[in-house]
This record gives sequence, C-alpha cells and structure tokens, in this order.
Amino acid sequence: MRDRMKLAIIVAMEKEIELLIKYYEAKEISSTHHIYQSQKYPNIYISRSGIGKVNAAMNTQYLIDTYEPNYIINTGCAGSLVDSVHIMDTVVAKFSTYHDFLPLRIMKQNTPDEGKIESNIDMLNQAEQVLKERKEPYHIGTICSGDCFVTNELQRDQIYEQTEALCVDMESASIAHVSKKNNIPFISIRTMSDFSDGAEEKEQEAANVASQIVIEIVKNYEKTI
Repeated sequence: MRDRMKLAIIVAMEKEIELLIKYYEAKEISSTHHIYQSQKYPNIYISRSGIGKVNAAMNTQYLIDTYEPNYIINTGCAGSLVDSVHIMDTVVAKFSTYHDFLPLRIMKQNTPDEGKIESNIDMLNQAEQVLKERKEPYHIGTICSGDCFVTNELQRDQIYEQTEALCVDMESASIAHVSKKNNIPFISIRTMSDFSDGAEEKEQEAANVASQIVIEIVKNYEKTI
C-alpha cells in the first residue's frame, strides 16, 4: 500500500547515474539490481538497469514490485533520427515504441496502446515547463527502442521511416511498456549524444544535461516526498 509518494528514476549506464547519485546523496540498497536510495529524500529511488530492453524491463518490474513507486522517470542519452533534432537537444516522449518488434501487427497486438505507448500527460507537461524555464532546446514526440546500437545512416533512416520517432535508444519503450502494464505514470526524457551515425558521441555531456533536467522536474514533487 502506497502511503507516501514514491518516485523511481531509471537510467541504463554508469555515466547516466553519476550526477543523480551525487545530487540526491544516494546510497546503494541493492547491488544485484543496482538500485540506490536518496538520503535527502528517502522516497526517491535511482536505478541503473543496464543496457537493453530485457534489462530495463526486468529492472522496472523489480522496482515496482519491491518499492511501489507512484511515478517512473526514464532518462539518459539517445541518438537523433532527424536533422531537426540536434546533438544536446532534449526529446520528451509523448509516445514510446519499438523499432525491432516485428511484424508491426504483432507488436500492436501485444503492447499497450497498440504499440505507441503514451506517456503520462501531467508528467509531460511538467517536463515541458521545466525545459522552457531552463531555455533548453527540446522536442516532444516519439522515442523508439531496440536491442542494437544504431551506427549508420541507412539503419537510422530505415528506423525513422518505420516509426517516425525523433530519436532512438535501447530502453525507453520497454520501461514504458512495463509501467503502463502496472498503471504507473511514466515519462522518458532523453538528451541527444549523437546522430545515430557512428560519429563522435557526447554521451557524458548529454547524460549530465538530462540529469539536470530531471532534477528540476523532481523539485515539483519534493513537497510530497
């Protein structure tokens, strides 16, 4: 039973969790699942799921079963799929989908919202408000996920044609999928580290920007934590 608001922040990689651990003075409470608990706000949990859809889904379900969060935020870096979304721009997911769950009719039959998993509108609006206040370049649209690094233009363009997503990662859709199945409000916020073409990446810089944005969003929840 949830008697107080709890928030879970999920990232995939070490470099995406470092700033969050430092800011929230978080201590590891599960070495197996890489889950940390804030010492400043004990009802904030931060988790490093590992890379990929299965790792992210398993980690999300464990968080839900064990700590019963009321909200889930996924954050970190991602690769842009379109010229209008630049490196260091941030994308907020209105929808999350898979690019490697094929054929599409099977995905639509076996995922929430017929394969375009809708984010919580209140969380999306709060994210947009913070981005405007910070004067961060941002976009609202679809984020797609799959179990591969997208490192060439042909692959990138094929994924865009299939999904019309703004960016690609390896976790957002599976976290959204599990969250929706458990009726937990969810949002994914990703800052672009590259153009999904194998060129130089800015993972650490993008991860830090995404974390700073999430920290500002979470401040709106802190009165109830």
